[in-house]
Amino acid sequence: LMLLLGLLSLTLTADDFFMIHERYVDERIMYLIYACFSLSILARHHRILLRSRNISFLIATGMLGMSVLVDINQFRLERFVPEDLRIIAEDGCKFMGGAIWLYFTVNVAGRALGLRPIPTVMDKRDKTDYRLKRRHEDAA
Repeated sequence: LMLLLGLLSLTLTADDFFMIHERYVDERIMYLIYACFSLSILARHHRILLRSRNISFLIATGMLGMSVLVDINQFRLERFVPEDLRIIAEDGCKFMGGAIWLYFTVNVAGRALGLRPIPTVMDKRDKTDYRLKRRHEDAA
């Protein structure tokens, strides 16, 4: 799982930094590579993703996918949406997807190392433990 996450992260970063899909390779090929990585992660490691009770993988993938959709449809959207809003939508989705992707990969790496995961709203046990700990600290 960590290898696939690392390869996908490296591919996304290199493409964004060097603008590979805009200068050197057809963007459809790059987007196909992203989809293959994401589907491979889902197919091979869906049990780990479900067991973690963490939907950040799906949210990050969705946000990055929205960025790709805006990028693919730039020419269709230019009649209806001003350029500034298209850029904000694309880059905003990309930034949010990247931030959530970072959260997800840090959680997965922590679990692989045997560390306690970062508490989420979805995990009531962690939320309760945090509240109890905080009450105990406030009382002291």
